Amino acid sequence: MSGYEHWKSKIHPFSGATLRLPFSATLTETEIELARVGLLPKSMDDKWVGFVLNEEIGFFRSWTGHQIYRLRLRRNGAIYEVGPLEVLDDATIYRRQDDVFDVEMVKRLLARLTRSVS
Repeated sequence: MSGYEHWKSKIHPFSGATLRLPFSATLTETEIELARVGLLPKSMDDKWVGFVLNEEIGFFRSWTGHQIYRLRLRRNGAIYEVGPLEVLDDATIYRRQDDVFDVEMVKRLLARLTRSVS
């Protein structure tokens, strides 16, 4: 069973307001293939789950399953363009600090999602 198949009944895609923040990155085909494996929690201390789903990357809180971040994916020749960033704007689910925090968090999550599995 794939990581997404295991988690799909536990995650909750955006259902409310979102904010759009400027964000852009590029990924190689190799990085996309690594991302398709998913960012899966290895212990109760891991707070994030991430997946490539169709034309986007979604990051979800592992305990609640709520989607917090979404990045659009567009193939452009041999690379994938990523962005902009959408952030859940519902303080009852996610208490945002500020735009800078969200962009930096997504950079870290994207790096974890696209690195090789050891």
